[in-house]
Amino acid sequence: HRINLDGTGLEKLTDSPVSEFAPSMMSDGRVLYTRWEYVDKDSLYCKAGYSMKPDGTTPEEIFGLDHHSPPSVNYFRQCPDNPNKFVCVGAPHYDQGDNLGPILLIDGNKEVRTHEDPGDPTPGPSVTYVTPNVHIWQEPGWNFWTGSSWVENNDGIGGKLYTMPYPLSEKLFLVTCKYNNSDSWETRDAFDIYLIDTSGNHTQLITQAGMSCWNAVPLKERKKPNVINTHKDQELADANLAECIVANVYEGMDGVARGDVKYL
Repeated sequence: HRINLDGTGLEKLTDSPVSEFAPSMMSDGRVLYTRWEYVDKDSLYCKAGYSMKPDGTTPEEIFGLDHHSPPSVNYFRQCPDNPNKFVCVGAPHYDQGDNLGPILLIDGNKEVRTHEDPGDPTPGPSVTYVTPNVHIWQEPGWNFWTGSSWVENNDGIGGKLYTMPYPLSEKLFLVTCKYNNSDSWETRDAFDIYLIDTSGNHTQLITQAGMSCWNAVPLKERKKPNVINTHKDQELADANLAECIVANVYEGMDGVARGDVKYL
């Protein structure tokens, strides 16, 4: 939804049959968010990163429609020093610990369709694991690297877990982190605010006795995102219709010659 500063004008922008969540602004004025999508997907690998214009039009995949591991991706944010790179968290699809898992860096300049196989620890061409010692290759639970082998644990015991990344650059991130390997994801005070980088360094910034800390956001002046003028066809919108575009109807249609398709 979008809403005016004074609380008026609440307007629904998306119409998913399940959920769409965690919106953030991109520098070009688009909205970055997570879409829960079952079309052409199975029942587990169903959450992907999308962008749309602030009027709800032109939804486009950023990453995740055909990935197998991790099953879900959420909390997408654009890197401030590189508009073609995005940070997110990988997580189980099942409701374990509010989207906990590895921190991923997505390169939008590379092929976003990863083509990896379930259980293959090698990420796809557009994915860098900022936290490579935790993966998710099954449901439920996580896989942790012990230094000599991978171990599976449904309680999050055995390794670090991360969520809610905020990029300060494409190499430096604020995160919420369960640092102690012996804690489970349900431990009341297991999560603190950390600064991590692509070299594996962890610096604790904020901790609080008896409770966890979440969702760090830097308080600083930022450049105002570009303002995109609306292109929504209100007549179509009022009729609950939309004009849709398929850029290439021959994608995946091996053996069908160009020109043979006459209508959809």
